[in-house]
Amino acid sequence: MLNIVQNSSRILLFLVNDLLDFFMLKNQKFKVDYQLNKPIDGIKDLMDMFAESANEKNIELSLKVAPDIPNKLIFDEQRMH
Repeated sequence: MLNIVQNSSRILLFLVNDLLDFFMLKNQKFKVDYQLNKPIDGIKDLMDMFAESANEKNIELSLKVAPDIPNKLIFDEQRMH
C-alpha cells in the first residue's frame, strides 16, 4: 500500500511540474538546468514508479543497457521524467 501512495505522489509531482513548466514557457521564464547526471538512475526511478502497476497486470519490466551508453550525460534530470 505504501508503494502505491509513493508512486501516486511521484506521478502527481511530475504532473504539477509539467504544468509549471508549461506556464513558465508561456511567460517566457522557462529555464533548463543542465547538469552531469546518470541517465540509468532516472530510468530506474521510472521503472520503480510503474513496477506496482505492471505487477498487478502481470507485466514484467526489464532494463537492458547497451554497453556503449555513457555512464553520465549532461541533461536536465527533472525533465527526463
